[in-house]
Amino acid sequence: MQDTEQNQIANFCCRLGRTLIESGAEINRVETTVEFIGHKAGLHDLSCYAELGVIFVYYQGGIKNQIMKVKGHDFNFQKVDEINNLSRQFVDNKITYEYLQTEYSRIRDKVIDFSLRKKIFAAGLVSVAPLLLFHTNWLNLAFSFFVGILGYLATRFMTGKLRTPYLNVAVGGFVIGLLAITIQLLVKGTDDDMIIFSSLMPIVPGIALTNSFREIMAKNILSGLILGMDATMVAVSISGGVIIGKLLIQIMIGGF
Repeated sequence: MQDTEQNQIANFCCRLGRTLIESGAEINRVETTVEFIGHKAGLHDLSCYAELGVIFVYYQGGIKNQIMKVKGHDFNFQKVDEINNLSRQFVDNKITYEYLQTEYSRIRDKVIDFSLRKKIFAAGLVSVAPLLLFHTNWLNLAFSFFVGILGYLATRFMTGKLRTPYLNVAVGGFVIGLLAITIQLLVKGTDDDMIIFSSLMPIVPGIALTNSFREIMAKNILSGLILGMDATMVAVSISGGVIIGKLLIQIMIGGF
């Protein structure tokens, strides 16, 4: 195998691993998938080292090794699943290397998303679900549905419009805290704490926190700490927004 061909394979493996990281795959999965594909494609000594911000592919005898910066980090597990299944088919000799490249490009460029209507409805359902575990009334359930939707929409609207990190979720928390305390003051039988607790579910960093523990348990300490710190900052921002929203209403009532 010529050096040019080796570099092309290593470059492809590096790009595939970067897509996995950007889609939220755990580090062990990224490194294992990249190495399996490289070995099957002919680079039997290929090894991969990955973190949330960078991926490095090394193979002995190559003209140059591959290193790529990972820009952004999101959670798109459908892409992770499709790439993972594709790599397994390649390793099991069910598809060719050329087909693997073509399908990877299709998956990488595919936009996987849902309509805004579905997202809004899902945010309302997620906001109601936690209260089903507690002995609460229908008023709290109904208001949690709508407050959760408004909090989600506020977060979504501010995302991309603000350059300051974590400020978008702080705005979502502010809207939720503001509405919850207002509802408690105007409607008898409602509990602002219950409404806030439930309505925050669509914007809490649950996936990031779960992946953080998974990375730490897999001894990928650096990636786990980065994900955990990011989730903590999101949670602190949400809490700050809720507190400011509640205080604002209380100050306004005190002024009257």
